[in-house]
Amino acid sequence: MTTNQFADGRPGEVFAKWGKEGSTAGGLMDALSIVLSLALQYGVPAEVIVTKLKDLRFEPFGRTDDPDIPQAASVMDWLARRIALDHLPAAKRAQLGILTTDEEQPVRRVIPAARYESSATSGSPSWTSTQSSEGKPGSAMTATQAR
Repeated sequence: MTTNQFADGRPGEVFAKWGKEGSTAGGLMDALSIVLSLALQYGVPAEVIVTKLKDLRFEPFGRTDDPDIPQAASVMDWLARRIALDHLPAAKRAQLGILTTDEEQPVRRVIPAARYESSATSGSPSWTSTQSSEGKPGSAMTATQAR
């Protein structure tokens, strides 16, 4: 896929090639490229196009050879994600759920350590939070039963 931009950096034309010249797939991709280019030139924001095309699912789908987009639900899904990665700011892409591999850092959650005890007076079980020696919540959930 190739895009041309306006002077302000917004995409203005999309050239996407897929399939053999003269094939149905090639003709459909050429037609989509023309429609996308016209939409961008007439003021449709790239974000709107991305929102409408991303997650469309149909054959072929699966792994791609694009390191930024290793999986796609369809050719249109890949095209939308490529436009987003190339032309939308990170904050907009985050809202759309389209992040680079570097931006998709796993969120680490710390669960305070806890202790499972059976109350001597009531006999009913309960969980109690424990603190580490520094006075901070522990970093693992553990269960022990008092006997």
